Order: sequence, then C-alpha cells, then structure tokens
Amino acid sequence: MPTKVAYRRAIAELLGGYSLTNNFLTTGDATKLNLTVQGKSTELTTTWLSYVWAFVPSLVATIPQARIKKTGLTIATGIVDLEDTLGAVVATGAEVELHSKLPAVAETHSGLSGSVTEAVDWAIRNLLITDSSATITLASGICDYSLAGHVAFLDRAERLLDVRVGDPNALTTGSTAHRWTVYENASGLVLHFEEPFAFLSGPHLAYLVTRRPADSIIAVAGTWGASTAGLVNETDQARSSLNEVTTGALAYCYRQLAARSHGEERATYEALYQVQMAEFASLPNYINRSAMPAPEQQAEAA
Repeated sequence: MPTKVAYRRAIAELLGGYSLTNNFLTTGDATKLNLTVQGKSTELTTTWLSYVWAFVPSLVATIPQARIKKTGLTIATGIVDLEDTLGAVVATGAEVELHSKLPAVAETHSGLSGSVTEAVDWAIRNLLITDSSATITLASGICDYSLAGHVAFLDRAERLLDVRVGDPNALTTGSTAHRWTVYENASGLVLHFEEPFAFLSGPHLAYLVTRRPADSIIAVAGTWGASTAGLVNETDQARSSLNEVTTGALAYCYRQLAARSHGEERATYEALYQVQMAEFASLPNYINRSAMPAPEQQAEAA
C-alpha cells in the first residue's frame, strides 16, 4: 500500500517543477545545502532555484523545510543558501525534495495556506475503502448486536456490506447464512439477525465488511489499526490507490495555485480545478465528507 511519502511525491511529479536530490554538504550548516548534481553547471544562473522549497524528509520531527534565496545558488559548487534555518544540520547524503509549485508541508509563517501534504490528507479524508477488520462477538440465542463501538466509521446502515463468520471446519470465514438487517435505536445502529446463532462453545467473532473513510484505518510501522489522525509519519500507509488520491489531491493543489496566481494563469488553474474536481467527484469511492478549505487569496502586486 502507498506510503505518505509515495503519495506526496506522486502528486508533486504531476504538478511539475519537482525533483528529488541529495545533500552533499559535508560541513555542519542548517542554512545551506549542497545540491551538486542539481545545481553545479556553468549553464545555470544564481536564480535557477529562486524561492524553491527545499524539504528534507529526515527532519520532519523538527523544521524540515525552507525556501532557497532569490540568488541562493552558487553555480561553481552547487551550494544553495536558504532563507530560513532548518531544524537541524542535514546529514550528508540525506534526501532533499525540491518543490517549486507548492510547499511540501504547510508554511505557517507565510500567511498562505496549502501544501502537497495537505492535499494528500484532504483527498484521503474524502475517499472510502472496503475493510473487514471490524468485529463483533456473537453469542448463542442473541439476535441483536450494537454497532455503537464502530460509530467512528460505521455511522449509517448502508456502510455495512456483509457479515462474515468463521467456518470451524475449514478455518476460514465466509458470508453468514443467517439473514440480517441493520436498524437504529436511541443508542445508534444495531445489527439484527432474523434467527439467533447456536454455538456449542465460544466465543465466536463475526467480521463486518464495511465501507469506511480511508483515513480511519492506517498502517503505522506496517501494522494496520484504527486512526483519527490519518497519515502522520512518512512511512504510514493508507489503502486508497495512488490514482484515487492523486485525482483528488490535484484538485486541491490547482485551487491553491489559482489563489496564488494572477490574470491568465489564475484563470488556467481555476479551469483545471473545475475539471479535476469533477473527475474526483465521479470516482466510485468519493464521498463529500470534508469541505476543501478556502485558500488565502494572494494580492496582486501594485
């Protein structure tokens, strides 16, 4: 399943103006990077990387991102000067993402909202996945089972697709032959079986096949579990496909870019946003669960 970093880089590639390189600076300095492979060329100018965001994934726990100064590139060496100080000295060989369209992560000090990572988060919040990890414990003679413990994602009857029970002979699970429906009472949703189960021993689990928001179950360090925070760490995984997430995230990015642009460029990005949002809304797994934040409008220069 794709990781947070895989989603972000896929979207950045589609936006354009993105490259992945490494830091080759051997002296400790949190205000400089050596991008020798990217920047050491007599064909370039000192403004070639002007105001590009340099994002260092290994520094996500501190301050991982800074913009390159307007004339920050030293052509002879490939060293770039940063406008701000990173959270720590960047290790030699560490990966550096260069983003020219939108920052990799939010810029809280700039007054402008929107980043590639925020686009990923928004897209995943508005996608559904099919999952069978939720369970209830069945008991002999009982027809009704509360689903209140799963209300965080199972908040409407149509989200429950199937109920699977174990076959003690085959050691597998399959759709139960017991007819079931879902109704609602004052406490929430209730799973009702027309006929109760009769077991010789127990307990017995029933697996609920549900449609749930993609950010409600995340793999952290390879282990899947319920989540209220979505993707946090660089290696966290979600179950939505790259195609689905990039379709939605691009709509988010185009809207942000429209707000940061002027004239014909703004009109172009607004048109791209409309087309991309329509494509996202047409996906079978799309849900209108989280409104897209209104971007900050960037004033035109006097």
